[in-house]
Amino acid sequence: MIAPFLRQHFPYTKSDISAFHVHHRFSLDKRINSDLKEGVSMTEAKTLLSRMMKLPTITGACCIAALLPFSTHAATTDLGEGMLSLAPSRVLLNADGSRDHWNGIGRIKSRGGSSCTATLIDTRSTDSPPDAPAYVVTSGHCISRQNGVIITDREVEGSIQFNFFTDSTARSYPLKRINWSSMQGVDLAVVELQPTLKSLIDDGIQPLALASEMPEQDREILWVGAPLTRDTGHLRMAACVHKTSEVIMEQSWVWRHTVRNQCRDVDTGASGSPLLTRDNNEVYAALNLTNQASSANATEDFSDEIPGFPPMVADSNYGNPVTLLNKCFVSGTLSTDPAICDLFPTFLVDFETLAPEPQVKIGKNRFGASSVSWSYEHRLIDHYTVKMGPPDTTDCSDPQGFKTQFRDLTLRATSLPLKICTYAHDINGQPSALREDIVPAAD
Repeated sequence: MIAPFLRQHFPYTKSDISAFHVHHRFSLDKRINSDLKEGVSMTEAKTLLSRMMKLPTITGACCIAALLPFSTHAATTDLGEGMLSLAPSRVLLNADGSRDHWNGIGRIKSRGGSSCTATLIDTRSTDSPPDAPAYVVTSGHCISRQNGVIITDREVEGSIQFNFFTDSTARSYPLKRINWSSMQGVDLAVVELQPTLKSLIDDGIQPLALASEMPEQDREILWVGAPLTRDTGHLRMAACVHKTSEVIMEQSWVWRHTVRNQCRDVDTGASGSPLLTRDNNEVYAALNLTNQASSANATEDFSDEIPGFPPMVADSNYGNPVTLLNKCFVSGTLSTDPAICDLFPTFLVDFETLAPEPQVKIGKNRFGASSVSWSYEHRLIDHYTVKMGPPDTTDCSDPQGFKTQFRDLTLRATSLPLKICTYAHDINGQPSALREDIVPAAD
């Protein structure tokens, strides 16, 4: 009578039960460790495990129901929700609150800066005061593209929108201060918000923890960001694995400590978005660059023209580690003490420009008139700025009077002699060394 009853109410074979024993051995091992903490001796615990693993099939089957709740609780949460690595990104919805753990990731926009993604970080400690500041982390180029300058303690106008899901109402909060921002050596920024961290948490906004160390090679990770050109421009998620990276050169910035991945659908507006370890939701880097062919703003690989720099890996995203920030917060506040935080002291960097020299051709056209042309044969040149005037009164070192030059010129004889001041600019707006030319008067 027992066998038909079991087949009806517990339709598992002996092999199923055996597989179950193997599958749940890890859970039982964890149960032993828990029991040991409660005073059970190692010998007693091992005896219990041995007996459970050797139970007859019927007894083992009866025990399965009791073990299932513990096993479900012990299983590692997959924040990627089953998404396969390198699969197309997925739009994130949160009307039911199931993704509240990412409502602290949102759209940041500051005056003079770019629309990017930023992350509210958890800077709390046991001695943090109730009015401890709230900080977000993003890419430095989202705040300022000025090279060689580290921005600190500067007031800023702008806002960040949390709860930035397609199906949810975003919550906007004002920015307060740029605590630290740089593009020299690292593309990273720390920005303080007007509200305190406690007030944001009281509003239901959840900060994300910084990873204490970098993930190992090929560890499963997630990218969560808000590219402007994808669907509604709100948060989306993609899965991939972490890769180490060498120094990279993006005219004319050099980033010496970088990480790499190939998560799909990264695009404009995703700069500053967090790279997360998939099993614990910790932020280990801020994404800042992509050369994916599908991106509307993909970075072109210029490594073949810059000796000494390794080539970028095709179809990849790059980011800057944020683990160095862990020791920078004391009692919930960013410390400017260089003995505590490696971000300080700050300094200005004088750097040799890497933009190409201006290519200016001065000659005569077929009618004998003087002509000037600006060449774009060098692929790094994006545009020119030019100032012209009488040689005696035109000061090329004065930044006033320069205008973008779009076309070649034919000069009237009455305008000669003429001084021409030229800067070539690369794709990031960085200027070349100044070039001065004088077109002599006609003979």
